[in-house]
Amino acid sequence: MRENILLASSENANEDIYHKILQGCGLNVDMKELADGDSTVIGERGVTLSGGQKARLSLARAAYYALVVARENAIVVMDDVLSALDVRSFQSFSHCHVFQSFSHCHVFQSFSHYHLR
Repeated sequence: MRENILLASSENANEDIYHKILQGCGLNVDMKELADGDSTVIGERGVTLSGGQKARLSLARAAYYALVVARENAIVVMDDVLSALDVRSFQSFSHCHVFQSFSHCHVFQSFSHYHLR
C-alpha cells in the first residue's frame, strides 16, 4: 500500500505528509488491522480491498502527488471519489488539515449527505 500511495518512491518519501494523509483518509486504522501494515501487498497477489478502502487509497495517492510530487503544478481530477466513503472516513477527510493546506485552488464535489447537518 505504501508504494501505491508514494508512487513507488518510498526512499524519498515525505514521512510527515504521508502519515497525515493516512490519517486524513482513514487509512491509518486499516494499516493497523493488516498484518504487514503499510507494506501489505494489495491486488491480485495480495489483500483485496473494499470499495471504500480503494477510494481512500486513491484519494491518498492523489493528495500525496499534489502535495509532494507536483506541488504548485498539480492538477488532480477525481471522479466521485468521495461517494464510497463511509461516515467515519468522510469526517476524517473533511477535518484533515493536510487537505486544507493545498496552496492552490481545489474543488471537491460530492453527492454525499454526510456533511449536511
